[in-house]
Amino acid sequence: MSYNNNSDPYQDYGPDDHETAKKIGGIIVTVLTVLAMIALIGGVYLSKTDPSFGKDEPKTERTHRDRDRDDDDDDRDNDDDDDDRPHSGTQATHHSNNQPQMSDMDQALADANAGSGEITVSLIWYNSDDIDLHVNTPQGEIYYGNRNLGGGTLDVDANFDVMMEMPVENIYFTTAPEGSYSIWIEDYTDRNDGYASYMVRITVNGFTRVYEGHIDGSGTDIDIANFNYQK
Repeated sequence: MSYNNNSDPYQDYGPDDHETAKKIGGIIVTVLTVLAMIALIGGVYLSKTDPSFGKDEPKTERTHRDRDRDDDDDDRDNDDDDDDRPHSGTQATHHSNNQPQMSDMDQALADANAGSGEITVSLIWYNSDDIDLHVNTPQGEIYYGNRNLGGGTLDVDANFDVMMEMPVENIYFTTAPEGSYSIWIEDYTDRNDGYASYMVRITVNGFTRVYEGHIDGSGTDIDIANFNYQK
């Protein structure tokens, strides 16, 4: 069959053909509507049942570097003693998903007699995970395995062997060397389901910046900040 631009390409179809086309079109519309409803219901269900759905991902995660707190232990767990029993602490009073407050950090640091100096870096979270604070300095790294370096000191290390209701860690420099610094945290031992919310406060010669987020999973590392210190 041939037709020109003004002709109806369906003019040779009979009434039954038109009815059949309408029925097929109606079936297609119905099927598409049902599929759209299923996709919508599935999305709502996922958002309510999956704890990770819709949450902000940590800005940086690195592969866990296998470090042992005590080179002398010969057991199979990740703690610092010579038995095969992992540390297990009492669940903290605060819910892990609550965002830490500055007033809680100040109180916990005061209770721990934490120090301060030209540069002070503090970490707080609200559950029994063992989250570690690390500072890379011009002279090396300060963390639980190297607590004193280049004028810097890690003087508070929470939830490793001593559990705290409001866990904090603190690294301070009485006199800080000039150069590049980077701060990061590690969820060394994850003892809870779900994310642990954290707050990191960095104070340099009286100027303060605060970083908040959440971390989950043993061995997860998160970069917090990098800066260059000049006197």
